[in-house]
Amino acid sequence: MTNRVLLTGAAGRLGTVLSTGLAARDLQLRLTDREPPPTLEPTSPYRRCNLANLEDVIQVAGGVDTIVHAAGVPDEAPFAALNESNIVATFNVFEAARLS
Repeated sequence: MTNRVLLTGAAGRLGTVLSTGLAARDLQLRLTDREPPPTLEPTSPYRRCNLANLEDVIQVAGGVDTIVHAAGVPDEAPFAALNESNIVATFNVFEAARLS
């Protein structure tokens, strides 16, 4: 059985490291972020997605077995940015997983 994995935040600090490690495994890896990852593996399809938009998250998460959620603002930022990227986006990832 091939495990289909969605990695959110693939262009971020953690996501870049995770995408390299996960790409070396026998997985069908799907990468997503607001911007393309700096080191995009040729076998890992990338899909742009704003995780604050539930419909977009549902589409990008369709057909995956596992979601590794590494997206978010890791530093201090205005509340609006933290709310969208860390709270709303995380809720949407959980909701998309629940609906899948």
